Amino acid sequence: MSKITERQSSIFNFIKELDREVKRSEIIDQFSHWYYCNSGKHISDILHRMVNNGLLKKERSGYYQIGDGKPKSKKATEVINENQTELFKT
Repeated sequence: MSKITERQSSIFNFIKELDREVKRSEIIDQFSHWYYCNSGKHISDILHRMVNNGLLKKERSGYYQIGDGKPKSKKATEVINENQTELFKT
């Protein structure tokens, strides 16, 4: 897992303190002062990265809760074709 940023830590602690599923709009309202404009877009980007890193989980659209710490796996690495493993063997 990559290093957690200060802003990610603030969002993580906010959700942890509430101890429930939190709506994206609540998170944006809480932290919109971080950005001059387009705060919703920037905070949503942070949330997306946190879900991919396993810090948060998103059970349904727009709702976040504390994750299990396991990063999402990449689809390309999940499926390995048997022919590809033998491609460069001599």
